[in-house]
Amino acid sequence: MSAECCTKTVVSIFVNPTQFNQASDFEKYPKTEENDYKLCKDLVDIVFMPSVDEMYPVGCSTFVINESPLTSVLEGAHRPGHFKGVLTVVSKLFNIISPNFAFFGQKDIQQVKVVEALVKDILYPVKIVVGETLREENGLAMSSRNIRLSSDARWRSGEIYRVLKFVAVELQDPKAIVPDIVKKAAETLSNNFKVDYFAVTDSHLRSIDSLRDFSGEVIISTAVFIEDVRLIDNISVILT
Repeated sequence: MSAECCTKTVVSIFVNPTQFNQASDFEKYPKTEENDYKLCKDLVDIVFMPSVDEMYPVGCSTFVINESPLTSVLEGAHRPGHFKGVLTVVSKLFNIISPNFAFFGQKDIQQVKVVEALVKDILYPVKIVVGETLREENGLAMSSRNIRLSSDARWRSGEIYRVLKFVAVELQDPKAIVPDIVKKAAETLSNNFKVDYFAVTDSHLRSIDSLRDFSGEVIISTAVFIEDVRLIDNISVILT
């Protein structure tokens, strides 16, 4: 995507410790910088791979905190402090690289919404571009975390996408009872996963309870655990 609209492309490879609300999650998170570098080096102009000490020098005590409703729900509600780390590292990267465009994935849709708010509120001269979620053969959203799954769990995790698509079809009925659909979806997922949340929201991540007189973007999102690995996914639909 970047090569289509940019004269130079910079890829940052950095596992940001401040966005992990649990130290154990950071320790377990796959760190594949060397392989990531090999994949990127011939495709982009610059690969930026800072160390933790470079991004957070000794004595670093200033962080970006967003108190908006966008950060108090979904991932924000289940991972306290997560978006404080996200916004801080994104701000640092924007200041270091000074990009005209910044590319984020649809899979982390709440992160996209929060970063868009950051750009708008802080007046960063950056255009946010959202790329579609890349999926494995069974529909599982691609993620670094997937390598921690057994082959059986990885295949069974395709159920997440199937449930999201089922809900998207159900919501096409304007008489649909949204809380009942959400409950059914969560119960279906609970057969294979521990469900952290399942939500149907508008484009501002506000919960939708009724589709009467509703039009616009609907985001269907979930977070689940399988084999002690936390997976997130979402899809968006437009209702008219």
